[in-house]
Amino acid sequence: MNPIEPFLQLFVLFFGIIDPLVSLGVFVSLTFDFSDAERRKTALYAVIVAAVPLLLFIFFGLGVLGLLNIELRNFQVAGGILLGILGIKMALGQNMSEEGKVTKGTRSAMAVATLIGTPLLTGPAAITTAIITSGTYGPVLTATASLAVLLSSFVLLLLSKRLLAVFGKTTFQLLSTMLGLVTIAWGVQFIRHGMGL
Repeated sequence: MNPIEPFLQLFVLFFGIIDPLVSLGVFVSLTFDFSDAERRKTALYAVIVAAVPLLLFIFFGLGVLGLLNIELRNFQVAGGILLGILGIKMALGQNMSEEGKVTKGTRSAMAVATLIGTPLLTGPAAITTAIITSGTYGPVLTATASLAVLLSSFVLLLLSKRLLAVFGKTTFQLLSTMLGLVTIAWGVQFIRHGMGL
């Protein structure tokens, strides 16, 4: 099989789950009074915070499942249910941001970066998907696709103020809704594979 095809499939999957579009509004509202340098630093920190747990689970997640005596097929079903729930929330436009957790007094670059990095970019669904896809597609391809999405997220965060000014929040909510439908479809696929259907 041409490696470009599974890479693109994984890229779309992780882009839907990581959903950097949701993080744009949160990032802008929490960094509105930051300097350009602070905003760049915060975006970089956020992507690093998101990348570390994601890569750990891509390369070591299957080993953890083995230690816990959990079969990948069972984990695929559980992960598919989780993706389905996430996709439904995205498709219905439910706000999954946790912006309120960072108060004005704690709104440092690192506090904002930690909130954006996890759970907004790398949450339970991204970690679950990382483990499942590393077992299906291999850790190298999974890591490459997920890092490409995080790199895209970094660029989007840097351009967030400009993008929201040009396109408006509604455009990104619409795109997030469409990605929700894709996420639901992947959830169904994970469940089917896990059940051998």
